[in-house]
Amino acid sequence: MQPLYESIPNDLEIYRRRSGHFMPHVHNLAEIVLCEKGTLEIGVGPELYHMEEGDIAVLFPGLIHHAQCFDGSGQASSIYLLAALSLTGPFKNQLAKMQPQNPVIPAEEVHPDVRLMMQSLFRDYGNQSLRASYRKALEDGGPKPDTSAGQSADPGPLDASSGTIADMARVELILSRTLPCLHLVPRPEKEDGDIVYRLVKYMAGHYREPLSLDTVARALYISPYELSRLFSKTFHTNFNGYLNSLRLSSACNELRYTARSITEIWLDVGFESQRTFNRTFRTRFHCSPREWRTAPPAQEISAPETVIRSFQTQASSQAEPIP
Repeated sequence: MQPLYESIPNDLEIYRRRSGHFMPHVHNLAEIVLCEKGTLEIGVGPELYHMEEGDIAVLFPGLIHHAQCFDGSGQASSIYLLAALSLTGPFKNQLAKMQPQNPVIPAEEVHPDVRLMMQSLFRDYGNQSLRASYRKALEDGGPKPDTSAGQSADPGPLDASSGTIADMARVELILSRTLPCLHLVPRPEKEDGDIVYRLVKYMAGHYREPLSLDTVARALYISPYELSRLFSKTFHTNFNGYLNSLRLSSACNELRYTARSITEIWLDVGFESQRTFNRTFRTRFHCSPREWRTAPPAQEISAPETVIRSFQTQASSQAEPIP
């Protein structure tokens, strides 16, 4: 699994999704994860932390993290809240300069206010992407979002009480009730960490362009040898493998969520030819792009710029108030 740099379009996002494998990624937002049903494994850096129902994880901005799910019930789900640092008030510096030794707070230690505020935020924002995708589908004539879970496809206007001041108050209350439960330590000042962060951000912003190990190394002011070692040591792949993963991630989202032609897609995501695209795609997914579009696999990868919105579209089709 390779890290992605996520570009989040809004100051605040909250959504429910079924628990599964979630690629390593990094962003500049505070992320709160509520394990709602089943179990979830949250990875931060090289460490993996186990979550049970009701547990809360607080993921600090700028740290590469991921999720895995080994729950065999098929019913595991979690609520994800992402908030810009501008909404975190007096906790901004703490979030930027510290990190928890263990990000998970057991259910019995979670203050009731945390669940209450997440319920309030989910009520105001949890259906936004379903609303947007439904109305866009109507405009474009494309497929409607999945509403098999019984939710209305057009859930109506947002709660009038939502707004920047109210958002900030709720986010600050959540942090005031969770951060004291964590043992915080200063972030290590490691140059390697900064290079990794800059690398995943640069690759996510330029993967559609013709790239080589040398051009990326020059852009990051490091040697090609050092960059090659970084891919091998940190990402457990080589440069081309990492680049192809990003391009395939974006292609999968285009195949799943748009009606664009396959030719338009492989040109847009940066492959040099359709032959290369088809070969790389089949090696990864054991099917052609056309076959994948018809019946995408249960576990799919997501594009750097759209990963949150893609998960929201799936999660919102099952959205309901937090019990």
